[in-house]
Amino acid sequence: MDLLPESQRKFLEEATSQYRKSLEGSLAEEFLQRRGLDSLATQEVVDRFRLGYVDDDSEVRHERFRGKLAIPYLRWSPERKWSVVAIRFRCVEDHVCQGHPKYLSAPGDRPRLYNTPALLQPVDKIGIAEGELDAVTATACGIPTVDVAGSGMWKPWFVPPFEGYREVLIFADGDEAGTKFADDVAATLPNARVIQSPDGYDVNSLVNERGRQYFIERLR
Repeated sequence: MDLLPESQRKFLEEATSQYRKSLEGSLAEEFLQRRGLDSLATQEVVDRFRLGYVDDDSEVRHERFRGKLAIPYLRWSPERKWSVVAIRFRCVEDHVCQGHPKYLSAPGDRPRLYNTPALLQPVDKIGIAEGELDAVTATACGIPTVDVAGSGMWKPWFVPPFEGYREVLIFADGDEAGTKFADDVAATLPNARVIQSPDGYDVNSLVNERGRQYFIERLR
């Protein structure tokens, strides 16, 4: 449970709203289109996940993240309805990130699951990915999917929410680190099944290059 101070919660919600307004026409919107999310109903996806862009005019305490895609971590409760408990930021430059991290978090932020609203869906199958955009992509393809932000971020207290599903699909990136992540998570869940991406692919790049139907077929 995310027990944030009211001032922090309000700040995150205001920042998310501002970044959402800055997305149109930005480098982040171009990035999402390059990643194939335009073919997965971009407007619906962007609205659902409240993706945004930290532009040069942002007047909030995220100056170091300017020029990056903003990915809010949304939570829902009967008392508060929708709220934001964290924001992660991703480089959107058209290059291989070297010398700087691809993803950044605010100082002091702790490991959380991304897209936990997927856990509220009345389904018997759910996915776990290693990357927010992979979770967004799989969810847009009809498989409600959460994300663990990094191969070393899976925690024991993440396990109970997944125990009631008939099947938990662990989406492994097509590299050594992705395989290790999937194997480590699967070892904690008796209902897990690893879905290995081809070498060099992850969920997003696989759907972007080969299409939604190809991705769905791989799950059977």
